Amino acid sequence: MRSLLPAPLRRRSRPAPVLAALVAASGLYAAWACGPWFSPWMVDDESHLVGSPLTFLGEELARSPRNPEFRAEIGGIDQALEADLRDLEEIQVRQGVVLPRRQELARKLDDYRRYLGWVPKDTGAEEGYQTPLIRLRKNPEIGRVYLPEGLPGEMASYLEGAEAYHRGNLPAARAAWERLLALPAAERRYRSTWAAYMLGRSRVEDDPEGAVTWFERTRVLAREGFRDALHLAAESFGWQARAELRRGRPEVALGLYLQHAEGGDPTAPASIRVTCARVFADPRALDAALRTKALDLPLVAYALSRWGDGDDSAPGSVEAAQALLEGLKRNGREGDAETARLADRLAWLAYQGGDFAGAEAWLGRSPAGRPMAGWIRAKLHARAGRLAEAEAALAAAVEELPVYAASDPRLGAVAAFEAILATRPQARAELGFVQLARGEYDDALLSLAQSGYWQDAAYVAERVLTVAELRALVDRHFPAPLAARYSSSYPRGSYTAADEPAAAYRAARLRTLLARRLAREGNLGAAAPYFPPRSRRNLARYAGALRQGRDPHRSASARAEALFRAACLQRQLGLTLFASENEPDWASELGSFDPGSLSQRRLDPEVHPQTAASEDERRRVAASAPEPARRFHYRYRAARLALEAARLLPPQTERRAAFLATAGGWIAAADPRAAEPLYRELVRSCGRTPVGAAAARRHWFPPESPNACPSEIRRLSDEVEVW
Repeated sequence: MRSLLPAPLRRRSRPAPVLAALVAASGLYAAWACGPWFSPWMVDDESHLVGSPLTFLGEELARSPRNPEFRAEIGGIDQALEADLRDLEEIQVRQGVVLPRRQELARKLDDYRRYLGWVPKDTGAEEGYQTPLIRLRKNPEIGRVYLPEGLPGEMASYLEGAEAYHRGNLPAARAAWERLLALPAAERRYRSTWAAYMLGRSRVEDDPEGAVTWFERTRVLAREGFRDALHLAAESFGWQARAELRRGRPEVALGLYLQHAEGGDPTAPASIRVTCARVFADPRALDAALRTKALDLPLVAYALSRWGDGDDSAPGSVEAAQALLEGLKRNGREGDAETARLADRLAWLAYQGGDFAGAEAWLGRSPAGRPMAGWIRAKLHARAGRLAEAEAALAAAVEELPVYAASDPRLGAVAAFEAILATRPQARAELGFVQLARGEYDDALLSLAQSGYWQDAAYVAERVLTVAELRALVDRHFPAPLAARYSSSYPRGSYTAADEPAAAYRAARLRTLLARRLAREGNLGAAAPYFPPRSRRNLARYAGALRQGRDPHRSASARAEALFRAACLQRQLGLTLFASENEPDWASELGSFDPGSLSQRRLDPEVHPQTAASEDERRRVAASAPEPARRFHYRYRAARLALEAARLLPPQTERRAAFLATAGGWIAAADPRAAEPLYRELVRSCGRTPVGAAAARRHWFPPESPNACPSEIRRLSDEVEVW
């Protein structure tokens, strides 16, 4: 809501809400707290499938057709000053004032306006912008600039009132504005709406009833053709709503804020959220609002968007849904035409409130083709174990649901409060979950990958599909030219299931996942074409070293050096070339975090009463586990390879000891038991070497053990790469 404070100082004012509520409502969670933010999973728990999605309040409000009488327009901080200068020029040109005189008066007006709202840096006063009301009270004479002489009467009267207002002299301010409005109509064409608006603003706190009268007068003046350059008629709805809140009439305020929103003011949804909280907190106010049928939309929008705004006094999503539906019943509204138009939303609310029979009943009244009705119907089918019907309903509804840009600042709040957002990607992920439970593995992978639920897609790709099945699917849907169109550092998954990843992104990630899976199985030749270029070159280095180490025509020492080189490459580049996307290695988290076992959760029947994994899925998951099934499993395999290399060298040689000590260091800290065989081999076969003797004295690997890997390998980056 715009005030007529001097231009550099204009600030938006709102009712006195809980600050966190406004922050959440406006989506200002772009600066998240530090710590690991894990992407959400879908298939680990059936509650994700049958849970109720929520939405943004503004998204629901936008469903109402908008044809407002007055439109808001948000200008810059100098908007009022610009209007003053523009109007002054227009009046003076009409009066025939010569150009030099016009320019001189404009300069004085500019100085005066800025004096009201700005403290110059060379005055010794507190520097920078301050609220003019506070500044002029504290420092009444600093940098004093007086109202210029020669201004048109209505402009002079308005500014006289503005200065008195900023000095805290409300009687004088009101008197000046009332004098302005007493002028003949022809002499106040430019500032009548400003004066009426500020007469309302000046009364909001101490005389809200009088404020309402003046805000209504503002709109009357705008209808009569008085200049409204600052769109104050639209702004007056918001401030009048604030006055009604002061009068204890939140249901009236809600209607005014709705008109404020329909005019396009971006602050209105936050005001509606705060006002709805007050309405829902008072059954009498809720009944009054429900009797005003025009308020159905904001009430429904509020109940469907109740997630994590930080206001503990407001009802949660379930309580809001229940209160609204009970209010409709209490006021005899269940059967009227207005509620029938919102039947899909009311079915959604009934489902949200746990009234599944009520949701079925509202779905029976919903107009055909409403996507949310189809989605809620699918959830009811899923709860009842009718997965084929759930899949059909989701497939029919999913394409009509909204998608949000990944850069949308509101999505930070969704992630922070772990809300399920009513979006196409969310519904598509649920479709993939149902397809997985029905054994439609290819379709499940495609749906989950397109939804942005990457870890779930990876679960199907590396644990459910066989390598041959995955390779056929990737070749059919995600060819190399498509993957080559994507170029980025390794991307993280969506936190919110709000945006759909591009086809090139999906191709790049799935081809890389397949490549690593083939490499883990030792099929290096088949893996190479699926890797991005740099990883392909590194894989060739590894394959060449391994081939030389297994070549029986080479000497034992040459084979040992080659095998150890391969072991070093596997250790150094394991995350890039061999790691599992999910557990145990979590390449999807760059190996930095271990969020737990998605597959273990998926196979838990207690959290999947209707979508339990089939015996076929269980067999596939058991057969596809990386070996060994331990975090950074490729380090264990690299250590085995190093042990094989060491045994090709003579005992009691420093090179053999270096191989064993280096390999032990790869796993000793994380898994001492697994490193024990390497330690015993070091002491037994190299006890007379300096490293072996130090290990024997210490009864473990010595901390000063050298890293025997070639320096050029140690310098290689293990940055996970995708096309």
